[in-house]
Amino acid sequence: MDLHAKLQLGGTVPSWLCGGKVTKDLGEHFEVGFNALHHRLGYDDFPYAKQWVEKNRPVGVSHFLGWETLTHAKNPHYAGMGGSATPDFDSDGVGDIFSAATGTLNIWNGKGDNTFGPATAVDSDWAGFTRPIAGDFNGDGISDLMAVKKDSNTLHVWNGRGANNFTGAIELGPGWNPYGSTLMSLGDVNEDGKTDIGAVHSETGTLYVWNGKGGNQFGPADAIGSGWTGFTRPIAGDFNGDGIGDLMAVKKDTNTLHVWNGRGANNFTGAIELGPGWEPYGSTLMSLGDVNKDGKTDIGAVHSESGTLYVWNGKGGNKFGPATAISSGWTSRF
Repeated sequence: MDLHAKLQLGGTVPSWLCGGKVTKDLGEHFEVGFNALHHRLGYDDFPYAKQWVEKNRPVGVSHFLGWETLTHAKNPHYAGMGGSATPDFDSDGVGDIFSAATGTLNIWNGKGDNTFGPATAVDSDWAGFTRPIAGDFNGDGISDLMAVKKDSNTLHVWNGRGANNFTGAIELGPGWNPYGSTLMSLGDVNEDGKTDIGAVHSETGTLYVWNGKGGNQFGPADAIGSGWTGFTRPIAGDFNGDGIGDLMAVKKDTNTLHVWNGRGANNFTGAIELGPGWEPYGSTLMSLGDVNKDGKTDIGAVHSESGTLYVWNGKGGNKFGPATAISSGWTSRF
């Protein structure tokens, strides 16, 4: 790969290669292989390939290449979140809804037009775990689940296999008692292409980030900032469209929605107020990924009184469309 890129950039063709004469025709597909090897598998020993890819962005978008670029390229022109926090358990590129509040893990697969299929019951052994989160924690491109076991305060992961299937629970480590109720999947907040997680300490109100290393591994806790007890459980997504994970929560005393845009290196902007009127939605606020297939991150919530599920479609730049009522009967699910 690196030799091909070097020649494409003007390097001398060695005499032993095709008699010293080659056709220089690296196409858009070259970036797909580079993304897989570099950003997903961590190889970093082909500088000419990296130079060629970065020099020739943005690539054209076909049905296949556009998807690959959005999820793995870290391409500033077409990038989504480098490490995926999107709940997409059937790997169709559309965000799904999931819940284990009844003790059974259920998944509602998104259809791409703000609608969802019927509940798929996956596993009935979830009563002993905190509310699960979704992300690609092992780096295989398929959404996984993560939660804290209540009786032992140990963190567990269930790696996705596609088609709404998962491995058995894999124990990652103890000591998660202060974080279980606010555990969140952040996407990529340090721009290394891996999915990071975060949580707010229940006593101190300090937000912590654990940077993903791939393979279900995470770095040590990084304290980001205090003062989070005044907000509902944060959620994460790329709400301004810059490819870096952002945070979102409702301020409890004013019921206003706020966003903190990621800057990379585990840093965030100050709170940006988006608007009032979120009291009925704060406790069930969720980041859905893209559920209307426009490439923007959407959010959802269940109205606390009516039990109606609403979706707000993202417009980029921290903007969202009006609330779209999806269906009723969701109170017991969240």
